Amino acid sequence: MNSVCTLSVTSFSLPADLKSSSRIRGAAAGVAREAGLSSSRIYDLQVAVSEAVASAIEYCCLPGDEVRVEVAWLTDRLEVRIHSPRPYSAALGPRLLSHQGGFGLPLMASLADQVIVRRRVGGGATLAVVFSLAPCGLPTG
Repeated sequence: MNSVCTLSVTSFSLPADLKSSSRIRGAAAGVAREAGLSSSRIYDLQVAVSEAVASAIEYCCLPGDEVRVEVAWLTDRLEVRIHSPRPYSAALGPRLLSHQGGFGLPLMASLADQVIVRRRVGGGATLAVVFSLAPCGLPTG
């Protein structure tokens, strides 16, 4: 039986502002390098994370909100989770139509191995992008 262990988790909160995207991308890229992701996959991760941050802010946040970010390195994957204080709402999206948006979920899904969108118990939403890692030679049983 294969067991999945968490090797590290980097967690921080930032203003729900598109300017926060670069710090989140940088943190994710640093962990991805340490986990052994190739340069091309790190680039994919950074693009997917940018889209995830933009989507979380656009559809799940109001001005003044913060997002909580977790970059989790597990034995078999890297997960970048964006936790917003509010659930997904299409009604929030139009307030940001004045900015240049990206390609959202379809782009994330084409770059990441998995995209997860879920409501959190107690309120809010989580948007995560998941990138699989090559086996690292750890015991499997």
